[in-house]
Amino acid sequence: MNTDTKLYTYKEVSDFTGIKVNTLQKWRHVGKGPVWSTYGRLVRCTPANLRKWIEQAWTPSNQREL
Repeated sequence: MNTDTKLYTYKEVSDFTGIKVNTLQKWRHVGKGPVWSTYGRLVRCTPANLRKWIEQAWTPSNQREL
C-alpha cells in the first residue's frame, strides 16, 4: 500500500506523536489536533492531514519566544 493512501488510527497517531489516544479523541471533539475523517464508524487521519497539523502546530524549541 502506498504510504500516502494509508489511513492512520488514533493508536498510530499516538505512537507517532507521543500524545495519548484519549487526548487525541478529546481534541477531535473540541476541534484541536489533526483533521480526522469518518468512514462509517471508523475514525481515521490521512498522512497529509497529520503532516499539515504537525507543521502548523509544532514550533522548534529554538524558535519559541521567551
